[in-house]
Amino acid sequence: DRERLAHLDDSEARWLELLLGRLDDDWSLEGARTLAYGVPKLALGLPLDTEPTAELKAAQREFFKLLYQLILSADTGPRIPTLLLALGSDQIRHLLTPASP
Repeated sequence: DRERLAHLDDSEARWLELLLGRLDDDWSLEGARTLAYGVPKLALGLPLDTEPTAELKAAQREFFKLLYQLILSADTGPRIPTLLLALGSDQIRHLLTPASP
C-alpha cells in the first residue's frame, strides 16, 4: 500500500527503519520472530529480551497491523515471522521502503 507507506507517522516510520536496518541480522525463523517482536521493544528503548507488558503487547499488535496493511492491504494475516521469510528480504525492502521525494 504505497499510499499508506507515504503517510506514516513518526512511530511507524521508526518501526520500519528498525525492521529494515536489522533485516539481515539473522535470516531464520527464530531470527525473524525475535526481530518482529523486538522492533517495538527497540523503538521504546528496551532490550530485545524484555518481557512483554500490556503496553508492549499493544505496540506489537499495532506494528503487526501496520505490516499487514502495507504488505497485504489487510489488518490481519499470517504470522509475521513466516510472512517475512516467505517474502524474502529483497521483497520486504521493496514493499516497505518509502519512495524518495
